Amino acid sequence: MKLHCVVEVNNRLLPSLALNSRRGQKSTLRIASNGTTSDSAVILHQTNDNVSGTVYKIANNIETVFSRFISEGKSTIRLKVPKVDLAIKADPLELKCFLKTLACMLRKDSPVSKLPQLYDAIALKLAPTQKKTKLVIASVSEFPAGRYPTTLTTLQINSVRLKTIDSRITRLTALQILNISNNQITRLPKELGFMNLKELHLSGNRLGSTQNWNWVCYDQIQNSLQLLDLANNELKCLPVEIGRLKKLVTLKLSNNEIVRLPPGIGRIGTLQYLSISQNKIEWLPSTFKLLSLSKFDISGNCFKVFKGQDQFDFKSTSLKQLAAAVVLDKKLAYSPATLPPTLISYLDCFGVCKCGYPTLTKSPLLVVEFRSHRITSSLICDAPLGITSTMGLQFCRFACADNALFVHKSNPFNSRLSM
Repeated sequence: MKLHCVVEVNNRLLPSLALNSRRGQKSTLRIASNGTTSDSAVILHQTNDNVSGTVYKIANNIETVFSRFISEGKSTIRLKVPKVDLAIKADPLELKCFLKTLACMLRKDSPVSKLPQLYDAIALKLAPTQKKTKLVIASVSEFPAGRYPTTLTTLQINSVRLKTIDSRITRLTALQILNISNNQITRLPKELGFMNLKELHLSGNRLGSTQNWNWVCYDQIQNSLQLLDLANNELKCLPVEIGRLKKLVTLKLSNNEIVRLPPGIGRIGTLQYLSISQNKIEWLPSTFKLLSLSKFDISGNCFKVFKGQDQFDFKSTSLKQLAAAVVLDKKLAYSPATLPPTLISYLDCFGVCKCGYPTLTKSPLLVVEFRSHRITSSLICDAPLGITSTMGLQFCRFACADNALFVHKSNPFNSRLSM
């Protein structure tokens, strides 16, 4: 029986000698046999600095075993000779198995012949400690007392009533998959934006009341995130910045209370799987006609054809509108390093006119039938009254708007307007 762990050897005589105890070291503990008699079982403690190891006799030599914190992977073995305490930190399950074997040796319930010989154990090289890359936490007692392993690439914390994402998680630089579904999280820290996550699972939380989505605005998360799951969060709206997640492949927004979707979603060229089912969406942004999806779920929404505003002001009435118009017209590349944040947020809202030019009007002039099957290989829909979905039409100039209004007044269901 062997155990990969961290061991701190505390000599109980050292305090009287005014010396310091040794610090914890990565170690391997083995239970082996140093003979053939029933009391020949020993503990072999090996470290990188001491590969041949230190041998501790088991029979009549263990004063007590402290196991109060064994569920946290901590235990201490107090020896009589020498007068030392072996403070052990290890995986809780592996530690329990090691102490169970040790108890059998103390009670002599198991024959020593089943143990490996000591000289064979010493001949074995110290096995390198395996890097822990995945951690699954399903109860409060399974949370680590200190830091999370820095080598983690996958962290899963489900159904433990977690309310916040603490700094121990956001400091995991190697983390790629974070699954904290089915908890009670109400806000997301901006430090998430500094992580290189590929998958972020947030379904079944309480993000409907959050007003702060700053984490979406940072380059690290924008250039890495491929899957975002926000299902079952009581969301009524989404931040316009969500369109900046330029590497996103899968976006799950089902079972919320969303009425309108940000136009930026339609400009995510990598998007393949989009679910907006079971919401309150009445129309899709005009940018959605730019998408090319593998799967699109629009079932359980409130799509309907209707007329929007009667008049629109297409004049640029502010410096911000003038600047946005120039950026869009010239198709200039932009980032937080080149433009003010207020202008970038404004640009996140632009739609696409029927003629192909960008438009910055906030509400649609017309909402017409949209044939969603044109932008996806697989469509899931209810198709009430024969309408799969609808799209809000926005226009870049009076000419486009007047033409659309004339066609709509002549025949509200004219195919020239349906998308």
